[in-house]
Amino acid sequence: MRQWVPMSRENALALALEALAWIVADNAERPRFMDEAGLQPIDLHHGARDPAFLEAVLDYLLQQDVRVRAFAMAGGHPPTAVAEARAVLAGPAARHWT
Repeated sequence: MRQWVPMSRENALALALEALAWIVADNAERPRFMDEAGLQPIDLHHGARDPAFLEAVLDYLLQQDVRVRAFAMAGGHPPTAVAEARAVLAGPAARHWT
């Protein structure tokens, strides 16, 4: 049986960057994401270096299961990786059990 290994912060950031690239490459998702977040094209370039922005990218994916599944399938990730990366980037202070 495989043992669960927690995702590192570096891997979470890499997954979030991959998610951003997936959104930008998708002609339907890109304008939705940019409109919803009120972004301009230059914001994507600057945001790619900002962990808080990358958290928001994962939040966008997590809004719809269909987005999570499409991204996960495209990248060969388990769908749970998106939520796991989001939790890692948020840090332990963001965890709650309510």
